[in-house]
Amino acid sequence: MAQQSSNIFRNIGLGIIIVLLVIGLSIFGFTDIFQPKAKGSVALVGKNKITERVYTTEFKRRLDIYNRENNTSMTAAEAYERGFNQTVMSGLLTEAAMDLDADILNIGVARTVVRESLSDIEVFRDEMTGEFSEEKVNEFFAANRRDFNRDDFEASTVRELRRQQSTRAVISGIKAPLAYAEQRYKFLTEQRLVKILTLTRDSVSTPEAPSDEVLQTFIAENEADYTQPEYRRFTILRIENFDTVSDIEIDEADVVATYEADLADGKLGELEIRSVTYLPVTNKTLAEDVKQRLADGESFADAATAVGVSPPIIYTEVRPVTIADPRVAEALFEAETGEIISGEGTLGGAYVARLDSITPAVKPSLEAERERIVSELTRDQAEAVLFERFGKLQDVIETGAAFEDAGKESGVSVASIDYISRLGVTRDDKKLSGIGALTGTTGDDEILRQLFTAEPGFPTEFFETSTGGYAMIRVDDVIAAKLRSFDDVKEKAKAVWTAKQIDEKLADLARTLATRIRDGETLEQVAASVPAGTNIETRTMVRTNRSPGLSPEVLSQLLTARQGEVVQGNGTDPLTRKVAIVARVSANTDRLSGGFADAMQTQSTEDLSSDIQMVYRQDILRENPVQMFEDRMSQINGVTE
Repeated sequence: MAQQSSNIFRNIGLGIIIVLLVIGLSIFGFTDIFQPKAKGSVALVGKNKITERVYTTEFKRRLDIYNRENNTSMTAAEAYERGFNQTVMSGLLTEAAMDLDADILNIGVARTVVRESLSDIEVFRDEMTGEFSEEKVNEFFAANRRDFNRDDFEASTVRELRRQQSTRAVISGIKAPLAYAEQRYKFLTEQRLVKILTLTRDSVSTPEAPSDEVLQTFIAENEADYTQPEYRRFTILRIENFDTVSDIEIDEADVVATYEADLADGKLGELEIRSVTYLPVTNKTLAEDVKQRLADGESFADAATAVGVSPPIIYTEVRPVTIADPRVAEALFEAETGEIISGEGTLGGAYVARLDSITPAVKPSLEAERERIVSELTRDQAEAVLFERFGKLQDVIETGAAFEDAGKESGVSVASIDYISRLGVTRDDKKLSGIGALTGTTGDDEILRQLFTAEPGFPTEFFETSTGGYAMIRVDDVIAAKLRSFDDVKEKAKAVWTAKQIDEKLADLARTLATRIRDGETLEQVAASVPAGTNIETRTMVRTNRSPGLSPEVLSQLLTARQGEVVQGNGTDPLTRKVAIVARVSANTDRLSGGFADAMQTQSTEDLSSDIQMVYRQDILRENPVQMFEDRMSQINGVTE
């Protein structure tokens, strides 16, 4: 009995210790210590991880596309703050859900299927043959080594093929009935006559200036908006291709050799192509018989029929590799136009063939290609010098040399950069542009990420920059984030506080006017009761057309409201509100027919498939709860420490 009691108390004590340990660790931020499955991931979907690596790669890929398409240079931190993260995670969660379903269905993908899938990608095909080329695959991954490696790419291809198989199983056989397409057409082309009242900041009175006490309370409630970010002063060793380009001289012999090699490989101009007629036969005697018949004026088709073989094969404007038998190809590309030849095939049998026409090769001059060739050779040699200096710099650093000495000894630029924030902004709110070899330091998110995750006083490991160079950073000093002084932020806080008060007054006024209209007053009557800052417009709305000047909030209400219904909400401009009424709803009585009916039916089928896939995704996620680690995502993108 005494032993049993001892065990009970020991178990209770152990439980208390574990609880205290969990609480203590959570205070210091170690919240994942008892979540081994969550290590190295930003989210869990059931048993599947979305790893930090996958998340970082996808975030960067989407951000690069956005910046390229919109000609911007938004950093990861800025994109995260603007909600970019939601788009990225939505896609990754969908993929994780589909992977789970593929696991449940036990879907596999053979290596041959993966290879066939790769062969459909244009960049993996040989320019001359149009066939899948292992050499092209290797060239592609060598040129894009920073963004891809082959193992990851093939693994990603396998995952995508598995997802496609599970998705096809869900939506196969779906086709929207024509009656459904007609109803959808009527819904999309329905006309709505609406009257819209716009309220502006002049529609309400401006509030009295707030006291310092009110502003201080407001600042305290919105502390993050008035906090000075962390700033870091640092020294950077950086090697880029452009550091070495100016020292490179290209030998004329290398230019000529590259030009000739490109010509031989078919990379320049157009190779000679030929049109031929080719007739395979069983033996040489039969070939001579056909050749004589052709000489006597018979056609290839008649000669083939006469000797009992299949009709001839006609190749139009082809290169040698297109002709199945290499021996035949060699002979035909040595023949003259109109010449008829015969002989034995490579794999037995014989043939008769005629060269019908020749399209000569197009050969660009060396001078026309010189600039491109010199540029490529310069880039290649610059990369070689880059790797050489990088290796030397690594050797010097490993001996314990100081940053400045290591840079000087290895010929690598060293720069000391004054305090900047995670967004690359100086303490006086100027974007640091850099000079010379350091141009783009604050536009390189990898440099900023390394800078704001590094331990002060210690050099980082070498890392690759976004432009393919290498860098190492030492943080020399840190100014911690802190609340700005009241005097510094007073005017900004006053403007924000005033705008907020006006916005709240506008919201109250819009709600009041909407209620009055519902109670029987007209839009014109309530507008007349507002002293200033109002405007009324009438417009006809159709779902398939744009409706400029309306916020998504108001637009969605107007497109779903019944005739006579009143809606209100935010305007598209700051400090504006809209109050609107649906005056009339007119249905479209036209009937669908012809190609337009087919197009609407196809579109309706796609919409049904999309809806079913959405329900399918939600069902999987319902059975496999999602855990998201927002703190890790914000840390990865440099928003928080």
